[in-house]
Amino acid sequence: RTVRARLARQLLAEAAEGTADLTQQELAERAGTVREIAGRALRRLAEDGLVRLERGRVIVLDPIGLAQVIEE
Repeated sequence: RTVRARLARQLLAEAAEGTADLTQQELAERAGTVREIAGRALRRLAEDGLVRLERGRVIVLDPIGLAQVIEE
């Protein structure tokens, strides 16, 4: 699986009520990558309109879109 897909899976698992209260570092560790790579992948997910990045948390805007990323 790609880092993008692993992050999407982690976000769907962690996002209680649409929000994952995790830093990029924590998400990176849980997805088995480093923060820099996770940050790039998260920015891409944000550019695609799937999530919104805030300090210390990620807001899931499109859970169906994230599920599709997992299947890519």
